[in-house]
This record gives sequence, C-alpha cells and structure tokens, in this order.
Amino acid sequence: MTYSPLIGVLTAQSRDSAMTRLAAGLPSGFRLKHITVQDFTSLVNREHAQHPPLTSRQKLTLWPVNGIIVSQQVSRTEYESLSGPAPSLPLIDETAIARPEQRQQFLESVAVRAEFDALCDGELTANRLMQFHTCYKYQLLAHSQPLYRQSGPLVAGMSDWPSLEAFALAYRSKLMEILSCPATRENHTNVLMHIQGYFRPHLSGQQRQALAALIDNYRRGELPLSAPVAELKRYLSLYPHSWLSSQRYLFPRLPSVAEISLQTEDL
Repeated sequence: MTYSPLIGVLTAQSRDSAMTRLAAGLPSGFRLKHITVQDFTSLVNREHAQHPPLTSRQKLTLWPVNGIIVSQQVSRTEYESLSGPAPSLPLIDETAIARPEQRQQFLESVAVRAEFDALCDGELTANRLMQFHTCYKYQLLAHSQPLYRQSGPLVAGMSDWPSLEAFALAYRSKLMEILSCPATRENHTNVLMHIQGYFRPHLSGQQRQALAALIDNYRRGELPLSAPVAELKRYLSLYPHSWLSSQRYLFPRLPSVAEISLQTEDL
C-alpha cells in the first residue's frame, strides 16, 4: 500500500503566501493542498448533516486531506471556531507548526492518518485493520498508555459493529485522540524497555547491562532518543524478529517522519 500524506492549508482567500512558506520546510513525502475556510466549513457541515446523514463509508472518505494547517491569514476567532468540528483530523496553526515538538506531533499524526485513510480507500477486511493496529502498538504507547489500553476492547469487539466501515470510523477517531497526546520521555522509556526484552535471550550479561544503561541515560535526559533506538535496531539486524520489524515505532512508513521524531530531542 502506497500513500503520500496530503496537508490542507486553510486560508481565508484563494491566494495566500502560506503555501510557499510552508512548502519550503515540508519534509519529503508530504504534499500541500489549498483549502478555503468556505470549503472547510462546507465539508464539516456535510460530515455532520442529518438529512440525509452520510454513511460510514462516505464519512471515511469525505476529507480530501489528512490534516489541516491554519494560515496566519485566518483570524484567531475563525481558528477557534474551526478547532472543534473535525476532531479526527489533525489541525494546527501556522505559528504552532514552527515549534519543533508540535511540528513533529502534527506531521506524525498526519502520516498515520494518511496510512489509515489509504487502508480505508481499499477493500476493508478485519485482518487488515488488525494488522494496522498491531503495527502501531509501540508508537501509540509512546503517546498514551491509558488511551492505548482503551483501544484494546474497541479492536477486540470489531465483529460487534454493524459494519467494518462503522468500526473503522470509530477506530480512526480513537487513533487520532491517542496521537493528539504528546509523546513523553517516560512513555518512550517504557516502550524502549519493552523492546529490550525481546533481545534478552540473545545478549550477554554485559550487553544487557550496556543496553539498559543506554536506555536509562535517555530517561535521565543525557542522550537523545535516537541513541537507544539505533542500538535496538542494530540488535534487531543481528537477531531478526518479524513482529518487531513490523513496528512503525522503529520503522515508520515515511523515513522523513522518523528523522523529525528523532531530531526532537527534548521530549
């Protein structure tokens, strides 16, 4: 499955220099699309229309973008009125995306949303939905352990939903809710320790101690996240594990997202 995340740039008029400003700093693999406030409002109204209501399939494929950046041209009042209508769509303003932590979180959410939307564009199966959830286990845990645990019963009850489309709609909302929580150093440390456990049978006592010390140095803020991740990936190359190799936490679908994440060292 191939996909290219598409970000809508929300502007009050058809012409806005925000497209040029934002395109200059966009990582590889991401694209921009102009959206006016009028277009955005129309899509929101259509999504929540009751007469006639959209089907789950129509709601899954309604949005032509995977996230929204609100340009400086849009007033604060307009922005605040737009912040609530589409909770499953990553939304950020042009000022906030200039901040490294918020930029990384937004682009990560957009990339995940794009992958899930691409999945929904094709033939939905329970197996494909389950595989998606499994691949994102550690990435979601890095954002929120309590919310990730809530997603377990949701996925386990997939067959109880009237359709896979209805389940996918609810799951996407939960997915975006989890990713809206900033990843923390504590959660990253927990994930790193979980992954470390897979290599314990293969490592000597000295190697285990060195790896544990590396993770602990990250926990104390003495090393960037890239250090323990690189070491874990090195051990994975030596001791292959198919389930770990499928984890987006270690191998995001877009390399540019991994680079941004690992460069945000103050999480």
